[in-house]
Amino acid sequence: MLIRVLKNFRFSYQEQFEIAFYLFTGGVIGAISLALYLMMQEEVFLY
Repeated sequence: MLIRVLKNFRFSYQEQFEIAFYLFTGGVIGAISLALYLMMQEEVFLY
């Protein structure tokens, strides 16, 4: 079932690269924003 779905939604190599790029950059931006948010929270708790 899953393999059939994956074959139906087969992407070209460039589309796979773009999807991976967007997921990677989105994850990096999310991690940085989360780290900054936690740092801000810690500063609020410190003062």
